[in-house]
Amino acid sequence: MTNKQFLKTIKTTAVAVALSMVFCESARAGAGVITCPDNVPTGTKCYKCGDNCTAKLETTGKMTISGTGDMYDYTYNEGSSIGAKYTTYAPWRDAAQNIRSIEIYGVSSVGQAAFLGMKNATSVYIDDSVKNIKIWSLEDCNFTKVYIPASVKSIGDNALKLNPNLEIVAVAETTQLSSGINASVHSNLLYTYKTKGDLVYLYNSENNVADIYEDLSDLQSKLQGTGNSRYELDDKGNIII
Repeated sequence: MTNKQFLKTIKTTAVAVALSMVFCESARAGAGVITCPDNVPTGTKCYKCGDNCTAKLETTGKMTISGTGDMYDYTYNEGSSIGAKYTTYAPWRDAAQNIRSIEIYGVSSVGQAAFLGMKNATSVYIDDSVKNIKIWSLEDCNFTKVYIPASVKSIGDNALKLNPNLEIVAVAETTQLSSGINASVHSNLLYTYKTKGDLVYLYNSENNVADIYEDLSDLQSKLQGTGNSRYELDDKGNIII
């Protein structure tokens, strides 16, 4: 090969690599965007977020995940600013500021870094189909009260980190918390619920009864601001008749 041919080959390769990088960046930013079905509200954006999972974001700010199986995982680089930590973007990243609430149905896992940085999201509903909440999945949002269904068997490190207004995270006694969960949720905010007979008891971080509910749906609705505990407790956790 002559020097001229060699230089031509180098230039061609460099151009191909540059074009590939541009294409990949563009593909990441738009990956997962799909055409919405006809029966969704006007203005809704739809995404593919798993082999059998889809997401829709309505103009009201409500994001709904539905389907079966695992959500896709998205990657995250430590050490950068929040907006630059993704190396594989969640497809709704560019609409993050519009997301006000998140509802997750049918899927078996909440994908890694799926909702990281959704700073305007103030509520999350997690269906009892979910078994695994992965690392960074709900980090840097703005939740206040989070109910984790008993179906969830594990919660990854930093899954709820940087939720500055978080007041309580209620988990079942059977849920396995990662070793780094306190980096995600301060121990004082972790509450455990247990079913005894027909009632559900909620225990604070000191293992004292904080409240009692009629059933799990009552506890869940209370944490979402619509339910009421059935009994009033005294300062020792005893039911006031």
